[in-house]
Amino acid sequence: MSKNYEVGRGKPPKEYQFRKGKSGNPSGRPPNTKRSPIDVAAILDGPVTVSKGGTTETMSAFEARVRNLARRAIKDAHTKSAIEFVKLCVKYDALNHKKPLFSNILTLPKGWEMDEFLAMLERYGPPPWPGERTGLTKSLEAELRKRGEL
Repeated sequence: MSKNYEVGRGKPPKEYQFRKGKSGNPSGRPPNTKRSPIDVAAILDGPVTVSKGGTTETMSAFEARVRNLARRAIKDAHTKSAIEFVKLCVKYDALNHKKPLFSNILTLPKGWEMDEFLAMLERYGPPPWPGERTGLTKSLEAELRKRGEL
């Protein structure tokens, strides 16, 4: 340093510039503040209020997100939303549902009388029933055997 050291604001005299035993950072470095853990599952399961067609509805945050993804994918033709929605469907096995075996139409197997069928239905509930006469049509019985449910 030169002899012509100017003393002034932010430039203390050399003899007082660095005092012995005095730290330049008296408070020290602030400690790392750790965030408390967040329960993501509780946030996704927690209720949120959603406006829908002029009415408000309460649903889980996860359901709201999935509904928003589906809406954007279909209505706005948003490709990234469609891909994310399909990935969620695959993850939660929503696309692999079985076709229902029973419908609202009652089909009597050949050789059954209506009274006999209704009596079995009342006594045992919906078929298959115990014994030789299971109460199932041949095609339904074959489908259940194929699925391994009979």
